[in-house]
Amino acid sequence: MLCDQQIFISIFDQRKGKLVVFSSNEDYTLKEVKEVHDKHNIIDDPLFEHYIDDDYHLFADANMPHVDKKDTVVG
Repeated sequence: MLCDQQIFISIFDQRKGKLVVFSSNEDYTLKEVKEVHDKHNIIDDPLFEHYIDDDYHLFADANMPHVDKKDTVVG
């Protein structure tokens, strides 16, 4: 559960050439995300976290099935 969090998700479908954006608040735009990112994008800043697909295991719940890269349900 994410309480009192601003969420901005940007997904680019390379095959379709389509960008999909979700924002938890209509006022939380790419401009605001960039400002926050620029403020905290320092390697030693403990308030900045960045994850890539290979980091998925850090968030996986062992009891929760997930979809692997072959679109097959695992778990």
